[in-house]
Amino acid sequence: MVDTRIARPLVERHRFIAAAPEHCPSTKQQRILEGSCGITAQVRQLLTIPASTSPTYDQWTAYYRNLANRLGLCRGKIQIDHTSIRAKVLHVLPQIWPTRCGPISLASELDESGWLKAIFRKHRKSFNYLEHIVVHQALLGSDWEIKEVLEDVVQFSSREKAPTVKTATQNATGQTPCQEKWRTLLVDHSPKQARSAAPALYARLYRNYHGWLMEVNRLHDNGKSAARSHRVDWDKRDREYLQALRQLVTFLAANQQGPRRSRTYHLKLLGNLATLEKNLYRMPRFKAFLNIHTESVSQYQIRRLQNAYEDLRRLFDLPPRWQLLRSAGLSEERLTDQSRQFLEHLMDTENEVQRCRKR
Repeated sequence: MVDTRIARPLVERHRFIAAAPEHCPSTKQQRILEGSCGITAQVRQLLTIPASTSPTYDQWTAYYRNLANRLGLCRGKIQIDHTSIRAKVLHVLPQIWPTRCGPISLASELDESGWLKAIFRKHRKSFNYLEHIVVHQALLGSDWEIKEVLEDVVQFSSREKAPTVKTATQNATGQTPCQEKWRTLLVDHSPKQARSAAPALYARLYRNYHGWLMEVNRLHDNGKSAARSHRVDWDKRDREYLQALRQLVTFLAANQQGPRRSRTYHLKLLGNLATLEKNLYRMPRFKAFLNIHTESVSQYQIRRLQNAYEDLRRLFDLPPRWQLLRSAGLSEERLTDQSRQFLEHLMDTENEVQRCRKR
């Protein structure tokens, strides 16, 4: 639709219109760039290579590290000189795609997640074939073939991770040194303090001796949780959160846009989501008010339809049903029964208004 004088019609938008000189302005064909010819030649060669097993991520990782080391693009033994590689690629890209709207683009030099840096690091995903070609075109010039590159990649060894077998030595008491160390920590610390003091030890025990760890912590912390619970004035906290929720609901009511006002949405805006969810039963006033103002899926869809209707009324006297659904981000399949009834009532009302105006 960019290279034609025909505007997209609202009526008969699916009607076929054949290309013709009166509809399509003539444009000058762009000249072929030398760099693009090199890319095209490599792609054609790639399409003629017979099907075979793809190299593994480890093989690609070893190949690119070896390539950078062979071309002197490393600092020391293993550190890749990403700045020099980026400079070479930036020098070649304009010769391939003169505009910035090419098939691939480079992220900022400070962006650690860009594909150019990732391709010279440990491979954890596959890369676009054009990204492979552009890198080789920038570093090797025209003296390379993608078929030879693939043959070189498979020459590197593919490491396979051997299954690890965990062994734990036990002393005379039948416990491992990690378990004994945790019991020693619990002599002078609570389970929470011991976890903060030795997070790595806690993680090992959690992975390998989860049941034992939970039982030891429960026995050591017996009676303390009940004492702590009485320190919280839940009635006071109930009133405080109720007042904060009322202010939040008033603020949200002033703006009909935004996501669904679910229970989780309200609790996230109030903060302390996990604490509130676990202790809702201790705050009955807050919980009752929250349930009343929690927006259901049908209410959320109706609000979206109302917003879309108000926006489209500026363009149409009677917005089409399909346009209304598209603007609201809905479909016939996802509409609930209540939302469908609201939409049909809205369309019937508007049709009646239009008929009265014509009379």
